Amino acid sequence: MRDKVAGEDPAAAPLGTDDEAAGTPPPAALAETEAPPPPPPRPRRHRGRVAVIVALLALIAGGLVALGLSGSV
Repeated sequence: MRDKVAGEDPAAAPLGTDDEAAGTPPPAALAETEAPPPPPPRPRRHRGRVAVIVALLALIAGGLVALGLSGSV
């Protein structure tokens, strides 16, 4: 009969974790293998989309006004 369930121990931490938490820098060999930081996110450009939407709405509104003035409706 087994008294334990197979699985990982969530309390187990890699060696050196406590050292880093205490403020001790990692060894130079580990610092060299560290991945470079990701590039900063590019700013999103919404002005172009907004301008296109405003232009389309103005075109539609102008067309409706022209139809209303011509009396075709």
